[in-house]
Amino acid sequence: MMSPAKISLSKNSSEILKKALNETIKSTIKNNTEKIIYKDESQTVQDWYKETKKESKKIPIIFINKLIEELTATCELPFINMLTEKVSFKIQENPENIKFDANILFKSLKPYVEFVKIVNETETYQSIRFTFQIDISGNLEGIKLNTSPISRSITIDKMSCIINILLIKISFTKLHEPIQLYNNNEKLKVENLVFNL
Repeated sequence: MMSPAKISLSKNSSEILKKALNETIKSTIKNNTEKIIYKDESQTVQDWYKETKKESKKIPIIFINKLIEELTATCELPFINMLTEKVSFKIQENPENIKFDANILFKSLKPYVEFVKIVNETETYQSIRFTFQIDISGNLEGIKLNTSPISRSITIDKMSCIINILLIKISFTKLHEPIQLYNNNEKLKVENLVFNL
């Protein structure tokens, strides 16, 4: 029996998957910009940006782009690893190594983006953390294990995904004392994904 840890997604599948996940997070946050930027805590972060003398009109865009950048960077690797682990396990159940399909339910990802107030180019003890929950389920078609003398990789013909992104918590930290300001399961508007890998 092969160890799932030694099986990886093919480079092409991995890159397409990363791009699809990144585009989903980007479009979700952008589609929910108004829901996010007008929260009191978001306004506080934007006030911090104003103190750095950035152009006021550009600050909401800077704030949203930073959320997107940090979320995608945090989610990419865990998502790829979870997919590889799940598919590798399914392959162990199909020793013939023929192409097959599978439904997959991922563990929830709970990434956060933290903004720290900076004064005179020095970080202060004030920060605001936005915690999200990302739930992903998917249907994979045409899963196949490819082997060569030096490596083994998984290829997937098509993946359809349902991705739900929730803003679940906002907390404020001052002098290392965290204060929870917001706790809710606010679902952000998302779209289902279908793409070829």
